[in-house]
Amino acid sequence: MNTMIYTSRWDRRSYLVRAGDAISQLINVVLLNGMPDESVSGRSYRNYKMLGIQRWAVTYYIAEALFYVRDRGDHCRLAFIEDVERARMRSLCDPFTR
Repeated sequence: MNTMIYTSRWDRRSYLVRAGDAISQLINVVLLNGMPDESVSGRSYRNYKMLGIQRWAVTYYIAEALFYVRDRGDHCRLAFIEDVERARMRSLCDPFTR
């Protein structure tokens, strides 16, 4: 068995960014009954911008305002892309999905 898949760290983001992402995923699952690999920002983009669910507009605009300096008004879309990519990478590394 090749153990390199299990021991290599594919997520190269800083500790603080990964911790913030984990907290966002925890809030999404525990408080909002969402999917485990999805952040609140990514979910707000999917629900508001892609599906047109209006009740997610407030969450979307709050997240965009909070992270404007970092992502220049594109935070939720970038978070959605990262959520999809993270789920894809995790499924590639998971021996039970093969």
